[in-house]
Amino acid sequence: MTTHADVAFEFGLLTAVRLGGFEEQPKTSDPWFNTTVELFFERGTFVVRALPEFDTVETIATPGLPSSLPKSIPDGPWGSVIGRDLIYLWVLTNHQGYEDGIQMEFRTDDGFFQIQLMVEASAFRWYTLTDVTPVVPNRK
Repeated sequence: MTTHADVAFEFGLLTAVRLGGFEEQPKTSDPWFNTTVELFFERGTFVVRALPEFDTVETIATPGLPSSLPKSIPDGPWGSVIGRDLIYLWVLTNHQGYEDGIQMEFRTDDGFFQIQLMVEASAFRWYTLTDVTPVVPNRK
């Protein structure tokens, strides 16, 4: 069985991303609405699916190369991480105990780039995270 650690440590550089699931859902004007994110690496594929019944995630990691790769990069943060190493992968659990998201950290030339995929209303929303420098109060 392939684990999340295998994805981070063994799959290599991210080579392509495909978003899917649009046809399974009602028409929407939201261009970011999708239920599947497929991440293609040098040595494997990692699929994240939004499960609508409880707004949870399902992940499937498969070693080896797919027979075909997407030719274009989807909009959003994905262009920033193509050709990059995935170094950390978290499964996120909400206050009700449901696994409803994942967070990925990729190594970049400038440091790190983090993406969160959260299931909201039976589809994915993605977020990029930034470092926040704490402000030390000026005490006199």
